[in-house]
Amino acid sequence: MHPSFVSFHRLSYSRRGLGVSCAVLLSVGLVCATLTSFLMAPGFPGPVFEKPDAPQLDLISIFQPFLHPQGPSTIFPPGVFDFAEVSPESTPAQLGLMLLSDGTEEVLPLLEVMADLDSPEKGIQYLLGVYHMRRGNYAEAGSYFENENLAHPDPRARFAHLDALFRGGFDEQIDALRADPAYQREMRGAFLMRVGLRRGNWRQVFKNFWIAEYAGLRPSLLFLTLLSGSIWVIIFLHILPPGSMRRIRGLALLALALGWMSTWPTLWSDMWMGMHFPIEPGTDFFSLFLYFTLSVGVREELCKLLLFVPLLPWALKKGTDLDALLLGAMVGLGFAIEENINYFDQILTGGITVGRFVSANFLHATLTGACALALTRMVKAPGRWFQDSLTIIVSAILLHGVYNTLLSAPVPGVGDMSYFAGTALAGCAILFFREVRSRAEFRGRIISITGLFFWGFCILINMELVMTALILPVKQAVEIVGHSALAGIVSAFVFLHHVNEPLGE
Repeated sequence: MHPSFVSFHRLSYSRRGLGVSCAVLLSVGLVCATLTSFLMAPGFPGPVFEKPDAPQLDLISIFQPFLHPQGPSTIFPPGVFDFAEVSPESTPAQLGLMLLSDGTEEVLPLLEVMADLDSPEKGIQYLLGVYHMRRGNYAEAGSYFENENLAHPDPRARFAHLDALFRGGFDEQIDALRADPAYQREMRGAFLMRVGLRRGNWRQVFKNFWIAEYAGLRPSLLFLTLLSGSIWVIIFLHILPPGSMRRIRGLALLALALGWMSTWPTLWSDMWMGMHFPIEPGTDFFSLFLYFTLSVGVREELCKLLLFVPLLPWALKKGTDLDALLLGAMVGLGFAIEENINYFDQILTGGITVGRFVSANFLHATLTGACALALTRMVKAPGRWFQDSLTIIVSAILLHGVYNTLLSAPVPGVGDMSYFAGTALAGCAILFFREVRSRAEFRGRIISITGLFFWGFCILINMELVMTALILPVKQAVEIVGHSALAGIVSAFVFLHHVNEPLGE
């Protein structure tokens, strides 16, 4: 063994060594983030970086989340605003939040008067459009969104206008807007996919799919998603017995690509199910559980398993059960990497990469790995494994639904249990590692799996910390990224508990 590897080997198998090395890594990241924030300061002569434009917090930014069906329950729980607080000094933002959060419709006439002014404030008509949208009054909603865009041109108003027209089935108005130059940017991608699907125009669906998914993809986001996924790839492949990685590394790359591709049928099936078997997510815990289980869970787990099928012949003829398990995990990671692009693109500030590293990446990899092994055994010996394999696949779907639901809605009589979503990840770990531990021994590695996890986690924290410092002051960057890192402690403990490597002092 090379002397440098000997040093890393000893360091990775020492609790004290891991603690010191992680502290050093995080300190370096903090220094780099501080320098980045300083170089981005407005008074610094000749800024080294080009600072991104900070999002403007206007009324549309405040009310836009309420277009999502879960808006009121997850952002402003009932009772936050009280109609007794309304006064002549109440701002449009306060009135709008009361209307959308509590359903305090007594403020509606006042807001309508504000919207009828010759020069209404930006966001007032958008607010009323959201109000009518949530009640299924799509014609009224579309009219308000259109007027908002005419008074204050804004892509968010145009997107909402098109969404209202689509939901209301106003196809003639949609076709008319296709000739409007102001709507050219919004009249493409995901929206035209939905229109094409409803009309059975699959050429339009596939043409606009690539625009919706990858147009405007930022290199920084792609880097973060690939880094986050690559760390887990190294960790999972390290589970293989020493010297065995070379045997399946080519197939592992193929599995990642297939996992990436599995997001495509997932999205298409989502649109198809929305048209023919609509399951509304609702706002309460039980309706969300049904949605995340019977819609999201079924779609994602079966589509990932479907894209594992091309690897199934090799797994049956030449591979071991451990190979099938880990190749399935690679498919799940490929799915998570592609899915993360959309999540990272929606949030400009930090924390999302670190949070999904210990949550979504781990969830998709472990569930798909367990399901892939279940499918392999079911095909190999259906009489022996059919019932057990079916139980594992159903359990994976249920765990997926439980995890998403705990993050999205309070448990009746208990309240917010989002921090306990890690219990679902514990179930994922049990499904995966009960198979791993009977087929692999976590000993004799050049670098411990524990060391790979901690060092990779620290590197990811540092990268996100620096990128967040491009936008925010370093103190806020540390608070945001640090909060996400601490929130992942439960998931980290679950993973390391099941690995349970023998570490020295």
